[in-house]
Amino acid sequence: QSIYGFRGADIYSYLQARAATAGRHHALGTNHRSTQALVAAVNGLFERAEARPGDGAFALRGAGGDNGLPFQPVAAQGRPEHLQAGGAELPPLTLALDGRLHDARLLTRTLAACAAERIVTLLNDPGCGFVQPGQPLRRLRPADVAVLVRNRGEAKAMRSALRRRGVAS
Repeated sequence: QSIYGFRGADIYSYLQARAATAGRHHALGTNHRSTQALVAAVNGLFERAEARPGDGAFALRGAGGDNGLPFQPVAAQGRPEHLQAGGAELPPLTLALDGRLHDARLLTRTLAACAAERIVTLLNDPGCGFVQPGQPLRRLRPADVAVLVRNRGEAKAMRSALRRRGVAS
């Protein structure tokens, strides 16, 4: 987490430190907090991005092919529950794309509204929640939802979209 820009970090300082310690890197190979389906989806997304020609998953591969920060997939211990709605398991990851040309602010507001509407739909669905073998459905609660944003502007748009729909965040 120390490389995140919002904490005043500098990715290029991190990359210099990584290069200076080549051959001595250690990584946690197993995610213990997420479901196997989510870890598989994230691995698949970033593995495809890493394998394509060009900049790599994190846009840090140079023209010579040197990649200062390659994506490394992890295993999943897995969790016993899964999220379902309408009696069917929900996909672990949803990507929302808008092919129309918008300025950045309008696109941010549009995608925030889309995400907020999906969140409210799931929260209002009495059949949406977590199930695990031998246990009754545990309804989805606002505290179960996390939205990842890149910056303060995206966070503000998301919070506004949720507030307009009566969801505190």
